[in-house]
Amino acid sequence: MPPTHASALSAPPVLRRRHALALLGAAAFALRAAPARAAATVEKTVKLAPGLYELAVSTTTDLVHVASTGPRGADSARILGLDLRTLEVRSTIELGADTVFGLGVNDTTGTLFGTGTRSGRLVAIDLRSGR
Repeated sequence: MPPTHASALSAPPVLRRRHALALLGAAAFALRAAPARAAATVEKTVKLAPGLYELAVSTTTDLVHVASTGPRGADSARILGLDLRTLEVRSTIELGADTVFGLGVNDTTGTLFGTGTRSGRLVAIDLRSGR
């Protein structure tokens, strides 16, 4: 074992001024960048339709599109377009037996995509025309 000096073992590490300032700056940034966490609150609920599945928000229509499979055994699937703030139904796209479950929006093309799980199809709907 190499010999050690007593002064090297007893001296505390020196925190230079620039290191202290860097640490203080990093701590201030971390505290400022931390998001405020508040408990989530439900502002409004609405009863829409049976068998609600997925939703997708579209900037093309400024609506929340929600897939509804309809009641079991009925051929009344549809996609409801809801106002973003009031949740009022603004549009309805009737699908009949072509039930869709998952939804996705391509706002560049104005296309709403839905997955037809039961039929193995992908449904593409033009949001401007509803077809």
